[in-house]
Amino acid sequence: MTTSLGAAPAHDALTFIAKPTPQLRTTVVAQEALLPSTEFAALLSCIQSVFDKFTAKLMEFPPGVERATALHEMMDQEVGVVAALPLSCRMGCSGCCHYEVEITHDEAEVLCAIVQNGFPIDRHRLNEQAERERTDAAWGRLGSPANRCVFLGQAGACQTYQHRPAICRKHLVTSLPSLCTTPGGSVLPVHVIMAEILLSAATSLEGATLGSLPKMLRAALEES
Repeated sequence: MTTSLGAAPAHDALTFIAKPTPQLRTTVVAQEALLPSTEFAALLSCIQSVFDKFTAKLMEFPPGVERATALHEMMDQEVGVVAALPLSCRMGCSGCCHYEVEITHDEAEVLCAIVQNGFPIDRHRLNEQAERERTDAAWGRLGSPANRCVFLGQAGACQTYQHRPAICRKHLVTSLPSLCTTPGGSVLPVHVIMAEILLSAATSLEGATLGSLPKMLRAALEES
């Protein structure tokens, strides 16, 4: 898809991306307000070039487990650039494992295969979560046991960490872990623009779908 990279309004600036992440859109809107029009156009051109590169790379892999695995490897590489920051995310903090996490259909197939291979999950909790509408108020009950990811162990560690979704891989904070489950807490997230462009590319592929982990996993299990 082609687009003019001139001084477009913020809501039109990313028309070359079908489904930009909210974080990428917010970043672009902020930069449009700060940069001269020529520099902003150059930024958009750079974003489009990177987006096209990521799209081409992901399309080298067939939809499903292979593409999801490639996405995860690429995401780890991009997020790795912030390894030197004082990140507070640690095994066991698990606040973000109670959020409404969205995954791609490809990632749902990965998790579906894990369950089919014998990994036990709480099907009742999965179904309850899957019945919720997007941004359901229930997800706002931070740290609620009803919101626990079905892959979260009792010790607060992801039991499928190697296969965790891309959105989990890029969700990092430098604030205290306790603030992630504190209503109104001043959470300090780390945004990696390359990671946002990559996830935008994955969700913008032709035929790609995105939805809450419970909904997508339940659907994948029903289809299998």
